[in-house]
Amino acid sequence: MIKFIGKAVVLTLTLGFSLSMGACSMLGTFNDTTANTVCERLNEKYNEDFEAEYIGNRIDTNSATLYVHPKDTPKLMFTAIIDNDGNVTDDYVSNIMTYKVQNDIVESFNKYNIDCAVDVEIVTDIKPEINTNLSIEEFVKKHNVSGMYVKAIYCDDNISREQLVTIFENISKSYSFKLVINGYFFDIENYRQCSQKFDTYPSYGDTLIKRYNPYKTFTLCVSKGESTPSLHEFEYITEVK
Repeated sequence: MIKFIGKAVVLTLTLGFSLSMGACSMLGTFNDTTANTVCERLNEKYNEDFEAEYIGNRIDTNSATLYVHPKDTPKLMFTAIIDNDGNVTDDYVSNIMTYKVQNDIVESFNKYNIDCAVDVEIVTDIKPEINTNLSIEEFVKKHNVSGMYVKAIYCDDNISREQLVTIFENISKSYSFKLVINGYFFDIENYRQCSQKFDTYPSYGDTLIKRYNPYKTFTLCVSKGESTPSLHEFEYITEVK
């Protein structure tokens, strides 16, 4: 789930059967030639095999946006844009970094038997990057990343304020950048449906998350082990707008 603010709006298409074509296999009824070209370009660039799951923006007739993931990591979804000349741009490396942060957060909560789903976005513009072997800290230093935006969803109403804030504070000690977190609590069924969307799209916005009727939310900023608001001031918001 990682990801850039302002990505293209999804135009969901009906999924069909799976096709395999050289460097690319794909699901769906979208243009197989376009998908194959994009995956081949990505394979040449990163020496990995990719799968295209959806085609997004076709309103702009000069380009098409595809949602793609590495063949061996289906949840690492990112965007690739192909123009009419066959040029492909993508945000794969940025999404590798946010995927790592996402996993760090999920694993930190799982240690306390707390299930959550997380979507992370980089909140600053990033120059093109092709080095997939960068560490998170190497990446943020190279690209002057000051923060990442986190959307976290939960279905466990037994999480105390102290536990929630402390876990995020401890996570932030590993990073030189701040984490800005919007959190949402759901009943089990709405949590299940919303978390599936996190796995489907490169990014899933707050407005879309609220469609699943969270019954309480929170906002938190953590940096180097400290939180704003502080634990003493932190409160859940029960009037969700």
